[in-house]
Amino acid sequence: MSAPETSQPSEPLEAGPAVEDDAGEASPAQDEAPAVPRLPPDLETLIREVFTLFELKGGDKKGEVEEKDVPTLIRGLGLNPTEAQLEELLAEMRTPVADAPKSKGPPTVTFEKLEYAVRRAVSQRPAEFRRTPKETLLKALRAVDTGHKGCFEAEELKNLVMSSSTHPFSEEEAAELLQAATDSKTGKVYIDDVVELLGRDRSLGLSKMLEPASA
Repeated sequence: MSAPETSQPSEPLEAGPAVEDDAGEASPAQDEAPAVPRLPPDLETLIREVFTLFELKGGDKKGEVEEKDVPTLIRGLGLNPTEAQLEELLAEMRTPVADAPKSKGPPTVTFEKLEYAVRRAVSQRPAEFRRTPKETLLKALRAVDTGHKGCFEAEELKNLVMSSSTHPFSEEEAAELLQAATDSKTGKVYIDDVVELLGRDRSLGLSKMLEPASA
């Protein structure tokens, strides 16, 4: 006679965040999201200061900013996401339509939602959201300015970025950079102008030249 079959123990389920049922009791609901670290102290202080500059005063709007001001606010933190990344952050901050209070005013964002979205972006994708320091960009460009001229011919810079040994530019990326950085009067690309430009707009991508090559 064969031995009776024994059932194999099932895989333990991960505990999700607790939600309250109708009786007010907490029960697990869905897989728990990874914890998001706090912001560095300097950025934590800055986000509160910048938020205060845009905060809607009076009535029930205290503690909120208009959604249209969020891109400027985020860039005021020293972050420079692309337009697509900004829209992603805004989508995360928006209150679902079903839960949003009826209001005739412009859409707003609370400090809590803004702070959480920034924390998640900075902790999970720091290279995409933090600017490369201007001093680092300046040092890197001066290192390849072998003639110590303080500028490049447009074609010279194009060849330089497209032949980078770590992160070469595509033709389209190089054209975008040159269109934004070339001096219209001289046709040259001045290092100081490039550094200032890229300090404001990471989307041009020159800072990727400074990243170490992948292992």
